[in-house]
Amino acid sequence: MGICEGFARFIFVAFNIVFVLFGIGVLVGGIWVKADPQLLNVQKLIELDASDKFLSTAGWILIVFGVLVLVIGVFGCVGGIKRNKCFLGVYIALVTIIFIGELSGGIMAAVFKGKISTELKDALSGTLKNYKPNNGNDIVTKTWDEVQKLFSCCGITNYADYAQNNVTFPGVQLVPSTCCNPAANETTCQTEASQKPGAKGATYNALYNQGCYPKFNDLLSSHLTLIIGLAIAIAMFPLFGICLACVTCKDGSVEDHMA
Repeated sequence: MGICEGFARFIFVAFNIVFVLFGIGVLVGGIWVKADPQLLNVQKLIELDASDKFLSTAGWILIVFGVLVLVIGVFGCVGGIKRNKCFLGVYIALVTIIFIGELSGGIMAAVFKGKISTELKDALSGTLKNYKPNNGNDIVTKTWDEVQKLFSCCGITNYADYAQNNVTFPGVQLVPSTCCNPAANETTCQTEASQKPGAKGATYNALYNQGCYPKFNDLLSSHLTLIIGLAIAIAMFPLFGICLACVTCKDGSVEDHMA
């Protein structure tokens, strides 16, 4: 084995150790998408209107790819250490699949990111009009209440969305109690909700005057940016591994049979 081939094999094994760590990172990212309470509540509202499970699907895709990348990294390490052409051949084939899949996933996520604002707002509008103040057990009502408490927001664009969607509350109430800061007085909150959004001199000490849509949009956009970055980075990364695997396969001391 020449010095160059030996050095390439060393780099190849080190590279695949890093690749294993990448796989663990993607796996953790997928679990995070599946378990993040903020994302889960956003997904609930979207599913109620459109039955679109893109966030849940994205989480599963990351988990599956994370496991696959992890397995491929192990194949690469074993193939490089044992100098086994069978392992290296399987490694090259799997890495090629990963490259195509990750690159395609990154492109699809980038395309979807451009459409998310319109689709998200439509989905939220479709559920808010079904808010039922007198039925706290209603799934739409419970989900909106959970979201407003979690994000400290009210309505879609702002708190006036409840009146615009003809949601009727008892007495002088104008918005759900979950639109009010729990540390503040609710009467003050309802009084603040009678103000025109953005009116000169309007003050908000008890009412969450920001809508949920901008916060959702920022949250989803940031997560999609992370997913796109991971997909493209991991898609480019294997190209180097394929080159190293090919060099290692050309090494005269590499075995042709299974070790």
